[in-house]
Amino acid sequence: MTNDENNYESLHFFKNEGVVILGDNRSIPSLGTGTVNLEVQAEDTSCDLSLSDVLYVPDLGKSLVSVRPMLKKGADVKFSGIKVLLQVGKDCIEIATEKNDMFVLDKVRDHQKTEVHAANATEMH
Repeated sequence: MTNDENNYESLHFFKNEGVVILGDNRSIPSLGTGTVNLEVQAEDTSCDLSLSDVLYVPDLGKSLVSVRPMLKKGADVKFSGIKVLLQVGKDCIEIATEKNDMFVLDKVRDHQKTEVHAANATEMH
C-alpha cells in the first residue's frame, strides 16, 4: 500500500472507500487499488518488480510492501540477518536492509523515482 497516487502505473478508484486498520487501531481510508512497478538495484544487479493490487491509502505515513503477494507470484523471499533476499527462478537479489527495526528497500526506483519502505516482519501481512 502506498500514499502516493503518482506511484501507480494503473489505478482504479473504489466506488465506496475501504478501510485500513493501523497497528494502533486507528482506521484510515483506502481509495483504490492498482499496479506499481519498481526497479530494485543492489550493487551491479537490478530486479524489476511489478506489484499488483496495491492499495491507495493517502493518509498512510510510509508505503508498505507485503511479502505474501510476492510469494503468490512465485518469488521466494528470505530474511537473513539484516538482509532480505528475493529469488525468482535462479536469480537472487538483495532487496532490503534493516534500518531502525524496519526493512527498507534498497535503491528503489519507480516511474516517479520515489522511495518505498517495507514493513518489518511483525508488520507484514
